[in-house]
Amino acid sequence: MARPLRIQYPGAWYHVMNRGASHQKIFLNDDDKNSFLNLLGEASKMWSIQVHAFCLLDNHYHLLIHTPKENLSRSMRHVNGIYTQRYNRKYGKDGPIFRGRFKGILIDANSYLLEVVRYIDLNPVKANILNTPEQYHWGSHHYYLNKRPSISWLVRDEVLGRFADTYDHSIERYKEFVKEGIPYYVEEFYTKKNTSFILGGERFREWVITKLPSTAKEQYEIPEAKGLNSHYSADQIIDTVMNGYKVNVEILERVQRGKWNEPRDVAIYLCRTEGGLTLKEIGSKFGIRAYTTVSMAYRGVEERISRDKLFRKRLNAIIEKLRS
Repeated sequence: MARPLRIQYPGAWYHVMNRGASHQKIFLNDDDKNSFLNLLGEASKMWSIQVHAFCLLDNHYHLLIHTPKENLSRSMRHVNGIYTQRYNRKYGKDGPIFRGRFKGILIDANSYLLEVVRYIDLNPVKANILNTPEQYHWGSHHYYLNKRPSISWLVRDEVLGRFADTYDHSIERYKEFVKEGIPYYVEEFYTKKNTSFILGGERFREWVITKLPSTAKEQYEIPEAKGLNSHYSADQIIDTVMNGYKVNVEILERVQRGKWNEPRDVAIYLCRTEGGLTLKEIGSKFGIRAYTTVSMAYRGVEERISRDKLFRKRLNAIIEKLRS
């Protein structure tokens, strides 16, 4: 099997993950988890990487890493390699303990940074270990809620600064954001059999292509590269929605306070999930000035997905038409 594509450049953001070979545990106790966290702290100093979120479960881990320098592979080789050596020496074993090279998903931080933080925070909840992330000691969510966390190398300002200017306000909004749960489109991204190595909008994906080496297609087997432009344009989405609901563009532009405009809000929702557009880009396309209005439309569709079976059926039919 060909090695997964790894794109590195100064200032990149990654969702890094790895799991045990043959589904084995890589952390047998709290001491092992502490050892791994200490290695992350060492790597953050040695390689100048920034760890913004983490979650350690018994058989895998998740990290959100920012690399001011082009050195993700070097820093993670250090962490995984040294941890493997210490693990084998401690338990009298030999050979690799991880399934293979770590997976590093390149993130469009302008659009998806907070979604990745939330996904990482809620991992122990998804695994049915507990009901709320703040109860889990081996995740960064626990440390975000503490004004003076014991882990000095965990970088929190970037995430909290996106919620509010003061610590108390940002913490409350951050907690509420995490409680809202993982959005449908993020869950779908991670549950695909062959998850893409890029999480971002269409413009970001096009820009990433410029970072690919000219011989990339010869050096790697990268089916994802063929699909880098697979996100649909806003016009494609709007046309599909209008055809699906048998309405004209005037319906999509209609705004009536307090009333549900299903075709319009579905188009907004799909521009986010299928088009990868930012809230700003969607607002510009639909003539909406306030980002909160776009966000409310998106959340309204999400809420309907969770409770309305007939609506889910209509939405899935639109998505199938778009993808076909």
